Amino acid sequence: MVADLGIHADPAADMSQDGAAAGIIAELAEALADVLYVIQLYPVFRFEYVSSSVERVVGHTAEEHYADPGLSERLVDPRDLHEFAMWIMSSPDGPIEFTKVWKAKDGHDVWAQHRCLKQTRLDGSVALYGAARDVTAQVAAEHALASSEEMYRLLAENASDVVWRTNTSSIVEWVSPSVVSVIGWTPDDMVGRAITELVHPEDADRVRQAGDQANDGGRVSFEARYQCKDGTYRWLEITARPVVDAEGTVIGRVGSCRDVHSEVEAWQALERSEQRFSMAMESAPIGMAVLDLEGRFIEVNVALCRMLGHETSWLLEHRISDVLHPQDGEIDFRMRDQVLSGATPSSMHEVRLLNRRREIVWVQQAVGLLRDEEDMPLSYVAQFVNVTEAREARETLRFMATHDPLTQLLNRRELLARMSSVLAHSPRGGACMAVLFADLDGLKPANDTYGHSAGDQLIVEAARRIAQAIVGNLARRIVLRIHSRDH
Repeated sequence: MVADLGIHADPAADMSQDGAAAGIIAELAEALADVLYVIQLYPVFRFEYVSSSVERVVGHTAEEHYADPGLSERLVDPRDLHEFAMWIMSSPDGPIEFTKVWKAKDGHDVWAQHRCLKQTRLDGSVALYGAARDVTAQVAAEHALASSEEMYRLLAENASDVVWRTNTSSIVEWVSPSVVSVIGWTPDDMVGRAITELVHPEDADRVRQAGDQANDGGRVSFEARYQCKDGTYRWLEITARPVVDAEGTVIGRVGSCRDVHSEVEAWQALERSEQRFSMAMESAPIGMAVLDLEGRFIEVNVALCRMLGHETSWLLEHRISDVLHPQDGEIDFRMRDQVLSGATPSSMHEVRLLNRRREIVWVQQAVGLLRDEEDMPLSYVAQFVNVTEAREARETLRFMATHDPLTQLLNRRELLARMSSVLAHSPRGGACMAVLFADLDGLKPANDTYGHSAGDQLIVEAARRIAQAIVGNLARRIVLRIHSRDH
């Protein structure tokens, strides 16, 4: 030991016959970064030797240690004094190793790793031979790591998402307690079990491919159904990444899973609704379209394309105003404004559309408004029922009810109704009005001689000539009035 080799606190002390070797040892001790020390424990407590590196570690010089035996006690953290006292009082029993705090001269803590040997010497004294290494940085790093690990452990154990780790065979090595609230299984149920056992059969291939991708070093994210403890299945969103060792070999996977069952069901319901809407549009016998808030076509069905004679691509490049009769643009604007303002959930009106040949197509147009999940206006839905034939049929019925089918002139009932209406008002501008009844002579002999079809032709021709004379007379009167006004 150092003391046995003649290293003493008093540099003037006489050297033994091994003094030269002791001097070499002392020089080596002084060159070390570790603090070497020899403390006599019995019969008196004092430092026999302490290397000069002690000043760099705790701020006190070697001379201060020699002069003040109580300094060593003050260097020890008060919480460790009892433990040090037990070591000092115990019988020599071989090497002692410990890491404790030294209080430096400026008050900061210094973690020192001690390796000591307690021996009884030939003269009966008891000494402690030791070396102390400053491991403050290492201990701080270990504490930081432990703190970080504890923090992540607490986060993992208290997070609503499930955090897990598996090996490359998908065997669960650790899983957070939140797994209970998500799928009902406890961590004890899961550890040692292949997570793939719980995958819904229809999702097995997707999960297997994701596992292979993670084993190849890739980060994966996917959704799949996993079996709960009660036998039901829930949709979970899985995110995983590989765990690699120092050589870069994948040794497992870590990741998290989140319950997205409600979200997936909502999206599936939306997709089914959109599919039903698309199918309804495509199979509807009436024209249907979705328009943006500016009136541009977003979606159109086959029936509307057939009705207007345009290709789908053409309509999707145009607006509703491009196929509306110019005189009905204001009607369409009012209809869309009513539903957009919330005045009514839908609006309906007859308007005229123009087909590819610019021919009029009468339609019964109905407009509704689509809103997004935040109830903001998104687009219009318009339906177009072709009422051209129905409208023509109504006009035909109305004409037939008021006109003679043979002459196409007003029939007796309509003529009398109009005459009554006109005669019920006083003449304006002093003009007199008269009614002329004319009878067609010789009609019966014509029917008897030439047949009723010839008689009908005679009536039609007479009606045509009377109408032509009236129209011609009106035209001449209009020209005369214009001519006289110009002069």
